[in-house]
Amino acid sequence: MAKIQKIEIQKVLGFRSSETIKASVFDEVGESAEAFVAFGKSEGKYEAKYLEPDKAVLKGDELTKLLYGFDLTDQAGIDWKMIEADGTFQKDVLGGNVMLGASVACAKLAAKTQKKELFAYLGGMVGQETIVYKPPKILFNIIEGGVHADNSLPIQEHLLISGKSSIKDQIVALDKVFDSLAVKFGDGAEFGDEGGFSYRFQSEDEVFSLINQQLENGDMVGIDAAANNIKNFDPEYYLGYYQKLLKEYPFLYFEDPFPEEGFDEYWQKLYAAIGDKALVVGDDLTVTNPKKLKEILDKKMINGIIIKPDQVGTLTETFETIKLARENNLKIAVSHRSQETNDDFLADLAVACNADFVKFGAFYQGERLAKYNRLLAIESQF
Repeated sequence: MAKIQKIEIQKVLGFRSSETIKASVFDEVGESAEAFVAFGKSEGKYEAKYLEPDKAVLKGDELTKLLYGFDLTDQAGIDWKMIEADGTFQKDVLGGNVMLGASVACAKLAAKTQKKELFAYLGGMVGQETIVYKPPKILFNIIEGGVHADNSLPIQEHLLISGKSSIKDQIVALDKVFDSLAVKFGDGAEFGDEGGFSYRFQSEDEVFSLINQQLENGDMVGIDAAANNIKNFDPEYYLGYYQKLLKEYPFLYFEDPFPEEGFDEYWQKLYAAIGDKALVVGDDLTVTNPKKLKEILDKKMINGIIIKPDQVGTLTETFETIKLARENNLKIAVSHRSQETNDDFLADLAVACNADFVKFGAFYQGERLAKYNRLLAIESQF
């Protein structure tokens, strides 16, 4: 089996020239694989720490010494060696971005040496030895607000969910809406961090009314409220507002409807009120961490979870969270970050874990398109 010989961390450019890192792993015959690591502008309190690129590049030699000679197929062994060496809950020492870069690059190289498609290799680690392909639903970020856009909308993401089945058909349908709105906004068309329109709407209701006009049979609507970032957040108001939205529009999806700490009773009230009709989804609440997920499973707060590997720092912990979510009948949405790269790994992860949803942004930026194109390439194999 191929073994780790060297790990390099380099500083590279990501979304809008933001600095991030690339991890490269080499085996004993000179084969290599690389992973680019994204990060978020809107972050949960308990996410793995992001080590600044200038400091991150210094960790390459340390990781080489730590992981030298490891069998590349021993993903759990590789990841737990890093976790133990770091010794902190939020990866303060090695950096969650450094650890994830190495973790993903090792998986990519292992798949490469075994001549397997990455999604098929990853599938074995999440209990899907034979991939049974089911197209995930695209959570399409059509209108942006919050910290991702230069407007006054408090809700961060306004999502359109196509009623079409295949990825190809969903993309065609969603692109039709995107082009229609681009014409409508004309010279006033500006874009947020994830490629959605950041037009200066007068109110949230104006946004939903506009989206509703674009819907075809079977289409649905969702939001990522990113409530942590809403100024002067009033939980009573939003508890009522979310239920109003569900009554007035074909809503399916409510992500981070309340802040992550101190609002358990409101999560529970919303779940009790709408959990049989729509999804209440944790992101900042759960940060892709199995320990954080275990803390809330018995509280009846969510029936869906966001998966962002950079929130926890290793693939092994990501897989553990996915398995725990599946065991508890939570819907899974594999998501990008606002500060993305052209790495398309997330598309393979989504197929590997048979994700119910993917959230990769709008069809406007190369960092988002890379992931959609990879999904199309994978779908063509089935």
